[in-house]
Amino acid sequence: MKSICLTGLLLAGFATEIPAQHHAVVAWGGDQNGEVSTAPDGNGFAFITSGDLHGFAIRFDGSLAGWGDDSFGQVSGSPKTGGFFHVGAGSAHSLALRAASSLVSWGDDSAGQVSNQPGGGGFVAVAAGGNFSLARRTNGTLLAWGDNSNGQVSGKPSATGFTAMAAGRTHAIAIAANGSLISWGDNSFLQVTDTPIGTGFLEVAAGNNFSMALASDGHIEAWGKDSFGVISSAPTATGFIKIAAGSDHAFALTSNGTLIGWGRDSWLQVSQAPGFPNHTQIALGNTHSFALFTPSDTDGDGLNDDVEIGLGSDPLDRDSDDDGISDGAENVGGTGILILDSDSDGLQDGTEMGLTVGLDGDSLNGILGTDPAIFVADSNDASTTDPLNPDSDGGGIKDGTEDFNRNGDYDAKFETDPNATSDDALGFYIGNLVPNRNLQFEVRNGRKFATLIPAYSLAGPGPTPIAGGFLDIYLSQPIQQLSALTLDQNGNLSAPGPLVPGTTPIGLTVWFHALEVYLPGNPALRVSNAIELNVSEN
Repeated sequence: MKSICLTGLLLAGFATEIPAQHHAVVAWGGDQNGEVSTAPDGNGFAFITSGDLHGFAIRFDGSLAGWGDDSFGQVSGSPKTGGFFHVGAGSAHSLALRAASSLVSWGDDSAGQVSNQPGGGGFVAVAAGGNFSLARRTNGTLLAWGDNSNGQVSGKPSATGFTAMAAGRTHAIAIAANGSLISWGDNSFLQVTDTPIGTGFLEVAAGNNFSMALASDGHIEAWGKDSFGVISSAPTATGFIKIAAGSDHAFALTSNGTLIGWGRDSWLQVSQAPGFPNHTQIALGNTHSFALFTPSDTDGDGLNDDVEIGLGSDPLDRDSDDDGISDGAENVGGTGILILDSDSDGLQDGTEMGLTVGLDGDSLNGILGTDPAIFVADSNDASTTDPLNPDSDGGGIKDGTEDFNRNGDYDAKFETDPNATSDDALGFYIGNLVPNRNLQFEVRNGRKFATLIPAYSLAGPGPTPIAGGFLDIYLSQPIQQLSALTLDQNGNLSAPGPLVPGTTPIGLTVWFHALEVYLPGNPALRVSNAIELNVSEN
């Protein structure tokens, strides 16, 4: 026998069991048989339940979606037609109600929990225990079948007017017409005899060896075996609107649909619960948890919560990657919702798009905005680049390399323009030089703290433009290699240059090409920005 059974959320009648909204399924906790990873995607679900290691949801069109453990066909054996309005899942069997209020069961039949299902119609709700099942008719009578090793079938009350019921592993509980509780079956841990007295109860749930009831003021009663604090850690507040029990963990919903869980957390079936509101139903299994929630946009970023969960972004954070662009805008625009720099050019997406401020949060409602410690504001919103193109001007240099300080502006003092190719390739010329004379170099407006690497000055006919904005120089006569020179903090240097060879014809243009830089500590060669290069003879 498997170690758990589960109850779903059992409502008073089928007329109200299909809610008006479409819902999405969320799942967390143990995933031994795909209970979490194979939960259905998308919206359009109206009801959810969970068994030991499998789950079922009813789509808004009345068809069933099952997932998880299928060792006994408890998933694959489900009917493929529509028209269902209620479903239950036990240890390894499942059952559902059609619109005509007739029962259908499938899966493990080791105790007659499938083959012994009652015939006829007029049913409004079902529940599945370890190896037994319950059904409730329109007049409130209860039916039970399957395993009776602890009186969970034969001990069923015979009265009418019951409004709700739940099935645990080997015990069961129901709410009578006057709102009082009646329990039967296994009493090994006082899950029957410790049932609270009084009236006004609205909902019940049964787990492995414990039970819970929700009172009219929204407070929770819990009794039975206190494994992992599932009884002693139950919340004492009022105002809860729904409850659910798993093997040894439990959950309740607050009035705004926030999930509150307690009990066993060995598979994070409690602590991994979503932190946002708007959940409408909960169903718990052995080591996992399910919930339905309305696909609302809690943080107002333009993406529904269920879409954000699927994408991995935060439904309570308008700007999950803190680049200044809302998650919804990034989803539409194609930039990465979780990637600061979508084109990997060194500039944040929001900076490239000219954003000067991020998105505000809503601390009163727990909604985050743009983290100012991460966001880099554009210092010039009129100067923008393409966040999906690492080289906006096509000049062969990444935008972030040209915009060296990564502030979103073309600072001509020490940068090249990421929107212009004219300064992407280097080549400076000085004409009418006299052979055998030294030159005096004065470099200004260079990149700060950069180092001019040894380069060659060249004599030749001059540059020829080629594709990509580069210049090709005919190397007719190498003159002399420059020494490595380091620019100061202002990007300037003043140093003697090479000797003009005596073989250089007077009047021939001399090209100083490829004055490139190493960034400090960076072994990768980077093409320098355009610099002012004044040359005079000594």
